[in-house]
Amino acid sequence: MDRYYLAVDIGASSGRHILSHMEHGKIILEEIYRFPNGMEDYQGQKIWNVIVYLRKSRQE
Repeated sequence: MDRYYLAVDIGASSGRHILSHMEHGKIILEEIYRFPNGMEDYQGQKIWNVIVYLRKSRQE
């Protein structure tokens, strides 16, 4: 049975999901989803809207 691992990379301007597994002794990485990312204004301050990013991660 193959094992797969999911990594979530949240950068300054975009985020992505990367799926990985081992194949013939090598790590194989595949970007499976990318989404825009950025700061938002909230009550006069810049914030990362983490709730929105978690929802985006679960949609795909």
